[in-house]
Amino acid sequence: MKTVYKMPPPTPAESDFPGASSTSEASEALASASQRPSVERAATTTRRPLPEPREAQRSAFLPLLLCGLSLLGWLAFQASLLWRDHQVLQASHAGQQQTVDNASKLRGSLDTLAADTQRMAESGNANARLLVEELRKRGVTISAPAAAAAVPPK
Repeated sequence: MKTVYKMPPPTPAESDFPGASSTSEASEALASASQRPSVERAATTTRRPLPEPREAQRSAFLPLLLCGLSLLGWLAFQASLLWRDHQVLQASHAGQQQTVDNASKLRGSLDTLAADTQRMAESGNANARLLVEELRKRGVTISAPAAAAAVPPK
């Protein structure tokens, strides 16, 4: 589909020469305009629609770089927290070691005492027998062979 536009010849005010004010200059401008290709002939060509303006293409490098750096920072922060917790746990473990050793010694001495009380009850001591019975009522059992094996010979 061809569209033909017919344009009137330019007036001196619409001349290509903005400073042309006299009639001779205007006539020269008209003469030079007549030498130009006709508007009618130029308008008969098929016009293509102007392309839509494109948005500027942006690179994904900067957002991906920022995401990667933030992830790396977060992981470094979490690693520092884990390292600090590890150090605190090691310190508390070392602080409790003496308590655990003391509890082991106390348990060993209580087992020895219970084994000796069990032997005295078996040999006929009435007070030892009463003590073993009270311990049994409260849920404490004394295993004489294991306790006797734990006792070093004197």
